[in-house]
Amino acid sequence: MSKSPLSSSLKVFFTGHWSSKDIHVSRKKSSRIIDPSLEKKALLSWQIMMQRAKAQGSKLWDSDVYRFEESKAKGKELNLVFSVIPFSIRLGMNELTPEIKDLGYDFASRGIFSSCLIRTNDSKYVFIEKSSKYYTQKKYAYVGGVLSQSEYSLQTGEDLFFSVKKEISEELGISETEISSMFLRLGYLTENWNVCFLFEALINKSSKELANLFIVHNDGEAQAVVFIESENLQKKINIFEPKDQAKFMLLNLA
Repeated sequence: MSKSPLSSSLKVFFTGHWSSKDIHVSRKKSSRIIDPSLEKKALLSWQIMMQRAKAQGSKLWDSDVYRFEESKAKGKELNLVFSVIPFSIRLGMNELTPEIKDLGYDFASRGIFSSCLIRTNDSKYVFIEKSSKYYTQKKYAYVGGVLSQSEYSLQTGEDLFFSVKKEISEELGISETEISSMFLRLGYLTENWNVCFLFEALINKSSKELANLFIVHNDGEAQAVVFIESENLQKKINIFEPKDQAKFMLLNLA
């Protein structure tokens, strides 16, 4: 049983410029070591979050979500290996960062979520202001989300990219056909010991066109769409939580 401490809370697993056809996905049984005390605390944290969500009138439910096992970049190809973890444990463990750090990497949730840095065809970056539809403590965020097994069967790179395109389509109110290009840029271990897959995408709409589409077609997860000019990105970075600010640093945008 490994109990080596985590040496870094922002460990980068892979970096590159991968399209869907460059990525191969496989599955294996979870390698997560389960500590009974940690599991109990995570479930208690989950129950408290459920109570908060109910009080706020926000949605929150459990399902199996994808977990990062390993990655290997070889030439132009990226191989990704996933398992699953209950969302209740994954989210509950967000509150237990010090305990996980003491136990070690093999105990970490490593739940996968996507974030996408989106740019319009008039060179403005696109973010969202969160609504209260789903339980969250964020105000401003990248478009993206947790990768749930009940929503997506991730068997290929195309499946992985489809899951992100679907999030963009639903949250911004645009057709998936308006996404003119998309690349997976990096995967890294966050400060909560989950794993972010960070994408970049270009949409074939101006900021004005997107704003109009958002008003009519978005799914309610965002209450507003936020545009930031590329030259002002560094000035505006403080509106984001520190863990989202790290994404700009990792992409060398700030």
